[in-house]
Amino acid sequence: MSIEKLVSLVHPPVRPLERGDAKAWATIQRQVGVKLPKDLYEFAMRYGTGQFAGDLQVFNPFSKSYLRILKVLREQLELARTLGLGGYLDRFIENLGYESGTGQPGLFPWGRDSNGNRYYWLTDGEPENWPTITATEECEFAEWQMPMTEFLAKLFSNDIVGFLTPQPLAAEELVFQSRLY
Repeated sequence: MSIEKLVSLVHPPVRPLERGDAKAWATIQRQVGVKLPKDLYEFAMRYGTGQFAGDLQVFNPFSKSYLRILKVLREQLELARTLGLGGYLDRFIENLGYESGTGQPGLFPWGRDSNGNRYYWLTDGEPENWPTITATEECEFAEWQMPMTEFLAKLFSNDIVGFLTPQPLAAEELVFQSRLY
């Protein structure tokens, strides 16, 4: 399981910040209007709110800021499309073989980092099968046929090099820092 691999690479905090429960999980999914992947729930229960070294933040659905963060990111995507700046995004989705602007499938944000990279799911099919989409600050997109926690485990085990950092991450860089946003 991907979460177990991630936990073996980057130890979660002893007392994760803003942990939830199954009832809160159901409420969040109703509020966002999407059934979310179970590995996000598992991640949030183990890690809570914070960031990995390298400043990669996974949006914790139990965080008080979660709905606000999602709203802002969705508004930014919509504004880019309205202003005609979303062409790169539309072309990327079309190149994957999907219609752009239809809402399904679409991009759903799950994280960001201090380098300006954004992390999404492509909401196509069952949530457990949603691929990870990465977007650089320069609007270069890539599709990774794996769930979020598997992507993170591969990133932190240096199976994916050059995306988060130009060189492989050292063992001392593999930490998670609890932090409220």
